[in-house]
Amino acid sequence: METIAITPSINGKKFKIGDQLIYSFHGRCELKSIESREISGQKLDFYRLEMMRSNLSRSNRQEPAIWLPIAQAEKRGLRPLMSKEEANEAMEILNNREYYFSIKDPWPEALKKLEASIALEGGIGLAKVLSYIEVIKLKQVVLRQEVARFYEPVHKIMVRELAEVFEQGIAETEELIKKALRHKSLPDS
Repeated sequence: METIAITPSINGKKFKIGDQLIYSFHGRCELKSIESREISGQKLDFYRLEMMRSNLSRSNRQEPAIWLPIAQAEKRGLRPLMSKEEANEAMEILNNREYYFSIKDPWPEALKKLEASIALEGGIGLAKVLSYIEVIKLKQVVLRQEVARFYEPVHKIMVRELAEVFEQGIAETEELIKKALRHKSLPDS
């Protein structure tokens, strides 16, 4: 295993060792190293990420490192933390009545679009997905288990990220999001 000095970028943003990033549904991670490994005779570059524990976490268990191929990092949802501007835009998305995705799509098809949106748009995509799922929750008498399983990490990451950006508590942020999403429940005109 060889540590390399390059700082590969995603969407033109260069990451360096010590950066805090969001990795898909894992949440906040720290970039611990950028390393090369030989796999099946081919040299591949990896980000070595470590999960960051929430200050509210009671667990002392150390999570295993995540080895993410750099070439696939963006596609798999590695992104920088949300900026204040992105957080404000995310709140606007949560506040408006837009669904962003077709509610007529079958769940497997919708899921692919939702995951792609998060991977491509980061925190903005996360807000769009949360908006869409809120509408789905309102339209389904009983929320399907796979929708509920997808909703939980989306909601959790959105709450944590906005709480950190706006420098407020989790409960306060959850209430802010809940209030914003009420617009989704207004009857269609």
